[in-house]
Amino acid sequence: MKSNLIAFRLNLLELIAVVMLISMAIFFRFYYQELPCPLCLLQRLGILMTAFGFMLNLRYGFRSSHYGLSLLAAVFTAMVSGRQILLHIIPGSGGYGQPFLGLHLYTWNFMVASGFIIYIAILLAIDRQYRNSVSIRSEVIQYITYGIFYLLLLLTVLNVLSAFSICGLKQCPDFPQPGNFLFK
Repeated sequence: MKSNLIAFRLNLLELIAVVMLISMAIFFRFYYQELPCPLCLLQRLGILMTAFGFMLNLRYGFRSSHYGLSLLAAVFTAMVSGRQILLHIIPGSGGYGQPFLGLHLYTWNFMVASGFIIYIAILLAIDRQYRNSVSIRSEVIQYITYGIFYLLLLLTVLNVLSAFSICGLKQCPDFPQPGNFLFK
């Protein structure tokens, strides 16, 4: 049971990291009027998909298949953000958006997704968590899990509404400009 509690805490830590990442993206969107490009939206989707496997672990018990879903999502996110890095690596092409601590958000996403890949690989290697793997049934832990789930759901809805406000039902512009979207 102790190994399950450690695995629970590690899964919870990853979910908190996802909440912070998506919250930061929403903060940049509304505070700095930083409009996400199509690749940015795909990266956000990948980060949210990474959280899905961890949510399954917290709800239904620890399984390697749940980690596999998160691992595939982290690889997807790394590929998309790597593509965006390569688009802006040519000298003079500039970057997209404001840098944060000297790096653009897509570069941060690449580093975070790479970190998630390593983190998930380490979690997959911890065999003890799969023995007697049942979801932890403490009321406090269930409230924490549901709270994070609903927070992630709210952040997902905010991202969908944000994307719809920029793109509508058409393809999103490659370089969206402020004032060039539905809801100002």
